[in-house]
Amino acid sequence: MGARDGAESPFSYTSRYIRTNDPQNLFRGVLQFSERSTWSIDGIHPKLSSTQEHDILTKIRQFKPYTKFGMGSASIWLKDYGETYWIFPTSFQPFRTVLKSYKTVTLPEDDQLLLVGFLNSSLFYWFYHSISDCWHLGMWHLRNVPIGLEMMSHENRGMLALATEELMKRMVETRVERYDKRANGTIFEYRLQQCKQSIDKIDAILAAHFGLDAAQLEFLQKYDFRFRMGVSDLQEAD
Repeated sequence: MGARDGAESPFSYTSRYIRTNDPQNLFRGVLQFSERSTWSIDGIHPKLSSTQEHDILTKIRQFKPYTKFGMGSASIWLKDYGETYWIFPTSFQPFRTVLKSYKTVTLPEDDQLLLVGFLNSSLFYWFYHSISDCWHLGMWHLRNVPIGLEMMSHENRGMLALATEELMKRMVETRVERYDKRANGTIFEYRLQQCKQSIDKIDAILAAHFGLDAAQLEFLQKYDFRFRMGVSDLQEAD
């Protein structure tokens, strides 16, 4: 809570989700904040810290969430907890030894690649972080994120499906196989840092769909870049 100069009553403010490698300067990141969004989902207000983020939210919230989960014969595999920096649903079975952290969601086959691509995007990663505890991923998140698939042009649907196929292929090419004692079997580790170029292509297609400008697209593609890509401050500046 806070108040502007001369205001008679306090107002709620929010900041983005804060990450730091320097606990002694934990609150340095809180210096950027903004008025709380008037938009909420089930009483949850998104964690936003800038006018730019509010503008992105204003554009995407004009689109409706996806409503066909649980219908159809196609599946999406996704982890429902523990993926701090990457959310990477797949259109293929992503494990060799069954892991309890993976869940499946069914949907119509025509929508499978489109939803897999969207949920792998940095746009969804940003939205998810704004409304979640940044640890658990559930059907509530999937059913509330604006997607507007029914309003997506035929051209963008085709490009998104192709970009998603490229991403799935890249994920398989770069994954590492190893034995895991807790799983009592062989598991795959996915190296999403090596797939970022494919994810950026997906975000460019989604930016056209949602009407985002170049600066907004760049913000999303670089969101949490330092932590997601494991780079230093100097490398990020370069």
